[in-house]
Amino acid sequence: AYDIPETYVAELNLSAIEAALQPATPFVEITKFPAVSRDIALLLKAEVTHQDVVDAIKSAGVKRLTDIKLFDVFSGEKLGVGMKSMAYSLTFQNPEDSLTDEEVARYMEKIQASLEEKVHAEVR
Repeated sequence: AYDIPETYVAELNLSAIEAALQPATPFVEITKFPAVSRDIALLLKAEVTHQDVVDAIKSAGVKRLTDIKLFDVFSGEKLGVGMKSMAYSLTFQNPEDSLTDEEVARYMEKIQASLEEKVHAEVR
């Protein structure tokens, strides 16, 4: 009656769409204090995964640890059969104050102990 050439009809389940939406991330002010990075290289059995290492690092309970990045994986005859080397960059930051070398050293000791206990890593 209105001379419309084609008509399409669609039905949307808004409940399913709403359930799939992620909540908005609240704004977090950028800290004025610098971050401190430390690298750690580990000798591990070949079957140890990246997630195993990350879980071991997080289980150390270092609250100032803000980022964990894997930057190198190496395996070869020099390391031994069934072994690999993984290197990580760890970033620490205190939003309320500058970190001292002593604080970061204590954090690294806790992380190293956790890695040795959980994944039997040898720090290189």
